[in-house]
Amino acid sequence: MIGYSSHVIISSRSPRLNRAVASAFALIISSSVGAIAGVPSPLAPEDFVAGSVSELMTPDKIREKLGPPESVMRSPDPLDRSAELITWRYAGLDVDLANESSVRGITLTDPRYKTSRGLRVGDRPSKITKLYGKPSNKYKSAWDYQAADNELHVMRVKVEASRVKWIYLGWLHD
Repeated sequence: MIGYSSHVIISSRSPRLNRAVASAFALIISSSVGAIAGVPSPLAPEDFVAGSVSELMTPDKIREKLGPPESVMRSPDPLDRSAELITWRYAGLDVDLANESSVRGITLTDPRYKTSRGLRVGDRPSKITKLYGKPSNKYKSAWDYQAADNELHVMRVKVEASRVKWIYLGWLHD
């Protein structure tokens, strides 16, 4: 005989199965408590995306999506004299490269671009905490959120006059 509760199917034939189902159900509920309670999850790879651009894309793929940059800034890498730091500037978006071979980060400077969770330039600080929770580090005018896998992989949000000024998604230079 099988009985139904509002959420769990209970069988009177197998107490062991009932315990296993109850344990699995409890595990699912306990792992979902943060999401249910409205606590934002830590940064994950999908958080390092802005519009159609991801830091996991190659520079060639970014050019395919956005076209050629409006301007290119080059500067020596202070930590590696044989390398250079390159920034491709687009309207409202900068792409930071390491020697034009890999993407280091993306900076959003215009509200037409948003993070995967919906944060935009111009939003209030309360929206940052609603979407991302408490920052890993908070400086005078910048808030850092670290990825779960590496403390140098961050979202850095510049706050000025109680508004988001820019959003950086990527790797800090160590």
